[in-house]
Amino acid sequence: MKKVVLTLALVCAATMGFAQSDNDQDAKNTFIQSTANGTVYDFNAAAAKIQELNQSIENHKAGIEKDKAEIVAINEQMKQAKETLKNATKVIIAQ
Repeated sequence: MKKVVLTLALVCAATMGFAQSDNDQDAKNTFIQSTANGTVYDFNAAAAKIQELNQSIENHKAGIEKDKAEIVAINEQMKQAKETLKNATKVIIAQ
């Protein structure tokens, strides 16, 4: 079960990495525009994108913490199940 959860987390992280690389190229084109008078930089758009990315990072961190808590809970359930199985085996042998 632990391997499944970790594999799923890895796949999600890889997918987000590929999706973000496409958005980065679009962002560069939005912030820098070439005109007849030279290059124009839109710092307001860049600041907004930075804020958006920071929020995305915070959301991702919260998701990681939630996943960690779920993994800890699953590990505890597995330990309890193993202990129950171990005790059940002892009872069967004792009879």
